[in-house]
Amino acid sequence: MVISCRQEADTVGPSGPTIYLQTKNLKSLNLGEGHYEAWISFIDPAQQKISSPTDEDSSFVSIGKFNVNGEGSMLGLDGSPFTPQLSKVRNPQYMVDAIITIESENDTEDLPGSVVIGGAFTGNLRIGTAHLTTDYRDAFTTDFRNAQGYFLLDAPTSDDPSDSLNGIWFMKSVSPDSLGLLNLPYLPEEWKYESWIQCQFGPPMLDTLSPCSLGKFVLADSADEDGAGVWKGSRGNGHQYPGQDFVTSPPELKLLYVFITIEPEPDNSPKPFHSLKLFGPTDIPTQAPRGKPFQLLNNSEKFPTAKITVVK
Repeated sequence: MVISCRQEADTVGPSGPTIYLQTKNLKSLNLGEGHYEAWISFIDPAQQKISSPTDEDSSFVSIGKFNVNGEGSMLGLDGSPFTPQLSKVRNPQYMVDAIITIESENDTEDLPGSVVIGGAFTGNLRIGTAHLTTDYRDAFTTDFRNAQGYFLLDAPTSDDPSDSLNGIWFMKSVSPDSLGLLNLPYLPEEWKYESWIQCQFGPPMLDTLSPCSLGKFVLADSADEDGAGVWKGSRGNGHQYPGQDFVTSPPELKLLYVFITIEPEPDNSPKPFHSLKLFGPTDIPTQAPRGKPFQLLNNSEKFPTAKITVVK
């Protein structure tokens, strides 16, 4: 925390101070998927303390909305180079921390959305620096590196033995059943996990690749929001773990690989939020024994980070 002992220090308006923002591994958002917004929180100088362990949303001041292009450069929503600046009059001597959020396409609220990364300011009367990561208290409070993932092929909603590999479930074994997503952190209420497969529709010469959702979930040891999915068979509702059957799926549907993301809630897009791809992509074997577990790659070392420097 950077707090001045000078109670009468001059306040600084939207034209200053000078703010520098650098991001790493923050992915582009396509049209309709929303945008990013950076924020800095401030304490009331009369209190000289934070009143609660986490900041109130109203203490955050936006320093700008932006997106990221394919080269990783930040652009304003008008496509010009992004220049962060305070949107309200605040004294930079009372900065506490900074966050980057994901906001919906037509967002007009003056409050932060789903927090992707955050970090506290350190420094002195002239300069403050915040290093932003997912394990900050206002974000996810974890770096996700201990999470482990497994999936297997099984089709519990079909009685036909030829369908035995036409389903993907995040389990480590069947008979007995055991969960396949281990050490999965609990998420803040504005986030959910979502599992995906990369699909190929149609014959190879006319193939169309598309990510297909397997369902959203918050717990690893219960069914996801759509159960066994729209293509399940007639036998029950599947395993009580995240996953999906493809018993009644189109005959030219090919499942290529599987991955799991962390998605904002409410969701800005039907497409994956690639900045927080926790597991995968992992190839789906075309021939494998029913119930054999395959390990998912943990991608958390590629999660986004940022550095905000404020010259006061």
